[in-house]
Amino acid sequence: MLAARGIEAEHVIGELVNVGFSRIGRLYDGRGNLQHPQKLPDHVEATIASVKTLKTNVVSGDGHQEETREVKLWDKMSALNTLAKHFGLVTDKHDVTLHATEELLTILNRRKEQNRARNAE
Repeated sequence: MLAARGIEAEHVIGELVNVGFSRIGRLYDGRGNLQHPQKLPDHVEATIASVKTLKTNVVSGDGHQEETREVKLWDKMSALNTLAKHFGLVTDKHDVTLHATEELLTILNRRKEQNRARNAE
């Protein structure tokens, strides 16, 4: 279904990598000024969840308002956890397959019969 929309698994992994390995310093220019999101490379812009611009009076009583920007990035740990699961570095469950031998089946059947006899008493 996603492939029909032009979205491949590689794109999803790429976006997770962008977020998981993001560095907030990439949002700033060489002088320490926050860059406009549209001037950032796509892989850096993709890490931004939101940008808020606030006008506040930093120095009380001076009558001058300063602009403050608050940048929120997507959850880096969530992206890294998703990537770790994808690559099998962590698992939520373990699949165990038991191949019963004739001897094991005989023992289990014997125990089942013993339990039935005990419950019948």
